[in-house]
Amino acid sequence: MKGWSSLGWVGMGVVLGGCTATSVLTPSPAPFPATERSWIGIQMAESEAGQEGVRVKQVYRTSPAEEAGLVPGDVLRGVEGRPVHHPREVSSMLREKRPGEVVEVTLERKGNPLRVRVKLEAFPGVEEALRRDRVGAVAPELSGLVAVQGTAPLTLAGLRGKVVVLDFWASWCVVCRKTAPILNRWHERLEAQGVVVLGVSSDTFGAASRGVASFGIRYPVAIDQGETVFPAYGASSLPTLYVVDRRGIVRAVEVGFRRENLERVERLLGELLDEKEP
Repeated sequence: MKGWSSLGWVGMGVVLGGCTATSVLTPSPAPFPATERSWIGIQMAESEAGQEGVRVKQVYRTSPAEEAGLVPGDVLRGVEGRPVHHPREVSSMLREKRPGEVVEVTLERKGNPLRVRVKLEAFPGVEEALRRDRVGAVAPELSGLVAVQGTAPLTLAGLRGKVVVLDFWASWCVVCRKTAPILNRWHERLEAQGVVVLGVSSDTFGAASRGVASFGIRYPVAIDQGETVFPAYGASSLPTLYVVDRRGIVRAVEVGFRRENLERVERLLGELLDEKEP
């Protein structure tokens, strides 16, 4: 799967026992311990052809960027008076700052120049950043999925009224193999009650098919052929698991494999099944 964006935090790599899925940053070692790395809370992309600066794709909820008023579509032109042309330059500049420091960002919004002061926070971790941003919000649309196995609906509209477990995985992810037996059990025990377990793979159709056989997966699986669902859900480390309730609201996010967390998710599924249908 192609790299889809840079991440709005400083420092990357395998997290929480998971496998790194996508990355366009190649960071140099951070000058501070991981617990002291700063976070601004945005996803970035290179600007359109002929446009200078770095485009803001997403602003995480409750992040320093949101507090400072940044919005998707802003084009970053400079940090602390230094021009930026690529997401890695922004990350490199922020890597030099400690949490609590205030940085001045120059940007362009709908053709108008602006200066914004952002107070950086300590990087909360990939999982916590996703939770802060996604839990309680409407789940992003599923588009461009192609079925590999099973007959589950592949759109949120088709899944409305069901409790949905979305498992982002890939055949090369060793840790993902550990989650498959647990997801198989949920599928077999809870499908009749209204739970849909759907694996979403970053693989090609052939690689996903081989992964399904190798992992012994028995629940529905689709590939992200349009390469839009992984970035929409911020699945930059694998496995990443989302729980979406009957109304289409994200209720839980888990990154990596921790048995106790999946046991908590299983209890949550029971609670969500007891909630009234929309």
